[in-house]
Amino acid sequence: MFFSQRHGLKIVPEMQIEGMNDDLRVGLWNAFYNCFLSSFAAPPVAHNELYDTQTELLYNIWIYVWKKPGDEFQREPKKLLAIFKRYFLTEKWHEVFDVIEYAAAKYPREDVCNEFMLECNFVLEKEVSAYRFVDGIIVLAFEDYKESLTPEAGNIPLRVDHTRLQKALSIYATQEKQKKASVAIAPVAATLKAAEKGTTIAGR
Repeated sequence: MFFSQRHGLKIVPEMQIEGMNDDLRVGLWNAFYNCFLSSFAAPPVAHNELYDTQTELLYNIWIYVWKKPGDEFQREPKKLLAIFKRYFLTEKWHEVFDVIEYAAAKYPREDVCNEFMLECNFVLEKEVSAYRFVDGIIVLAFEDYKESLTPEAGNIPLRVDHTRLQKALSIYATQEKQKKASVAIAPVAATLKAAEKGTTIAGR
């Protein structure tokens, strides 16, 4: 929770069920962009393997998820980015989930998919969404939410589906530990590499 929310200067968002506010949409777009569109953000260069892999993912979303004619697929990177960004920011909430779930399942690099799901779960939690990635699919982490939204229910809090939520949190924690471990060993790897070359790391 941000400082302004803790001090009552900014309203804490309500649980997002069957919908997405602008902050959640932007957060999910950023996760998608950072994980799957890095080549499109770079200056124009000759196409490489990463660029081709990312383009293939977008093309498959175009024809299999959006079910658009393949010959209408936009090949110009900036225009393609604009199309996907507009989709994330304007389309129905469940259609955005269709795209990110498909991407997490179909992108050929498992490490990137895991990083993407980790980023999405961080955004979903931060923006108070009722959904989480669990085992590669997006699930509702709370049960009986419709009954809790009826007028008769008043302010009865949502009941958490503890099995699903615990599983999602377990996956999140495991991936976070692996991420921190890889960061921790990076300086050691750099030192060993420098030693092999007979050089030293600056400042050591």
